[in-house]
Amino acid sequence: MVFLTLAALNKPDNLVFNVGYTIVGFIIDHWGKDQLLELIKNGGEVYSTFGLTEKEFERQWERYVKDKFWIL
Repeated sequence: MVFLTLAALNKPDNLVFNVGYTIVGFIIDHWGKDQLLELIKNGGEVYSTFGLTEKEFERQWERYVKDKFWIL
């Protein structure tokens, strides 16, 4: 199974509305609400907000989704 990338969610097909809540939950569970606000203030810049590359962020988000929603 190929997991979504942040770049795929930025396309104008509204896919982000189907899974965006999982990103918000992941960020709040791992870094808290303040860091979610920082991400918004930083224009979605993952590295400057969390110190992770987009690939590292995506891997951690994927693991979170699979663990939380029991996806193998």
